[in-house]
Formats: sequence, structure tokens, C-alpha cells
Amino acid sequence: MQRSLFLPAMVSLAACVSGGGQASTTVAPAPARSDSIVARIPQRNDRVRIVFPATAAQPQRFVAGYLQRLTSDTVILARGMVLDTVTLNGGRQLQAVVGSRGHTWTGVGLGALSGGIVGGVIGASTWQPCTDTGFLACLMYPSQGAQMAGAAVLGGLLGGLVGGAIGAGTHTDEWGTVPIAGMRVSLRPNGIGLRFTF
Repeated sequence: MQRSLFLPAMVSLAACVSGGGQASTTVAPAPARSDSIVARIPQRNDRVRIVFPATAAQPQRFVAGYLQRLTSDTVILARGMVLDTVTLNGGRQLQAVVGSRGHTWTGVGLGALSGGIVGGVIGASTWQPCTDTGFLACLMYPSQGAQMAGAAVLGGLLGGLVGGAIGAGTHTDEWGTVPIAGMRVSLRPNGIGLRFTF
């Protein structure tokens, strides 16, 4: 009975999908939208960022760091060994991390798609016609299309599992705007004190 190259090729596919999935974790996801999310007032050394609105000269940008001092119109951030002082004017916003979200289903979808495509290509390229002789000798031998479809399904399952695991371990910060307008904020030794003004 003729041996097919399908199974060895699918073993290679599993290694390929796993290796490709690990490489994809180096890609940083885009910042999450936070237009309607309200964050609590951050404490000293909390991770925050300043949102600089888009202008005619440059697009919207973000400056992130760790809060050192906060007043009603000024933020001092620590970025490595550097302290940056930023005034909250001209539409600039102070944002803080309100949570994080994983990318499980995105990973499942991308992994299944890439695994299905690679599996289908491998299944089609490794197919060989049946050369056995005898009554019903090739009855159970798959056609090229059937082998390609089976390899695509198997590759999609493998890719979906690997992609889902990678996506679950990759998180994006959720940012919320800190509502400092209408309140006076001052830094105390044990944190930040608030006083509402009307």
C-alpha cells in the first residue's frame, strides 16, 4: 500500500504554526479607545499618560509615565530617569489605566485562518495519486481535494488553539480619562488629596 506524505507534513505544520504564533507576540497592539471611560484619580507612581490632541502639524500622540505630582492644571511624570512637566491645556487630557483586556478570540481567528491556509497548501502539495492495483484497492484513498480539505480543517484547529493561547496571554491596557476639571488636586505624602469646588 502506498504511503502518503500527509501525516509528516501535518507534523511540520504544527511546528510552523507554533513558531509563527510566538513571533507574533512581539507586535504591540494599538492603544484602546477611552473616549467615554472615566478613571479614578490616580495615586503617586500610578501609570498614566497625557493625550495630546491632533493638530495640523502632527497627529494625536501619547506621553506615558509614572505620576509624581498632580495639580489642577499640571502633571509631572517620571519616564525613566527623566521628569516631564506637562500642562493640561489646549485640549490635553490626563488618562489612567482602568483595566486590561486579552485577545483570545482575535488569536483564535487569526490562528485558524493562517493554519487553515497553510494546512490546505500542504495537503494539496503532498497528495499523490493511488497506484495500487486490485479490486477496490484505492476505494479509501482520498482525492486531492479531500486531502486538501482535511488538512485545512486540521491546520485550522491547530492554528486556532495556538493562536487562542497566545491571544489570551497578550493584553492591551484600557485607558480612562481622569476628570480633574472642577476640583483642586494636591499631592500629599501618603497620596493625593481632593477638594471639589463649585
